[in-house]
Amino acid sequence: MRLTPALFRKLVFLTAALVYCLTRPDRADADADKLPFPLIAPPGFKLDKKQETLGGPVSFDNFHHHYIHGGILPENGAEIIVFRTPIPRGLENFVDVELHNDEAQRVTRTPFTLSGVRCDRATYEFDDLRTYNQSTYCFTRGYLYRFHLGYNIGDAHGPDYTRAYEFVLKQAHFPDPPLPEPMPAIAKPTGSP
Repeated sequence: MRLTPALFRKLVFLTAALVYCLTRPDRADADADKLPFPLIAPPGFKLDKKQETLGGPVSFDNFHHHYIHGGILPENGAEIIVFRTPIPRGLENFVDVELHNDEAQRVTRTPFTLSGVRCDRATYEFDDLRTYNQSTYCFTRGYLYRFHLGYNIGDAHGPDYTRAYEFVLKQAHFPDPPLPEPMPAIAKPTGSP
């Protein structure tokens, strides 16, 4: 087979396309029904495209989505999940109720600001699953945004997972709050200049 200029150009194009596909970051694009901002997977994590295609939350993990027994994190496994939902009723204690219903242990809550929005950050553990969890709950423009990190207690890579979680959090840019209604024009009295 002879290498013609046309064949050479095709090979260069195909090689460039392959390199792009292999090196581009996993990305969850902005979608009005899910998140109004795009997210790029942190280093070492992959986007679960199947979960996203099925309408689930944006989910990144470092174990190629191979959970143990259908939902347990494997050794050295970490997941970061992001979703939004309309704000539930009883907003003032939503986080407390959710953590209580999930039977979370050793809960610590702190206020947190993300992209100009007041949020609550909770860290907690589940003894039965031996997992450490961190969730950031942000309430804005009628929605709850929840960012979640989970990994096994005692995992030596915990600080790396926390940096990956922070990488995802820094990408959040919530829509601007609605502008106040403009003031009505004041009518000038008749007969004045």
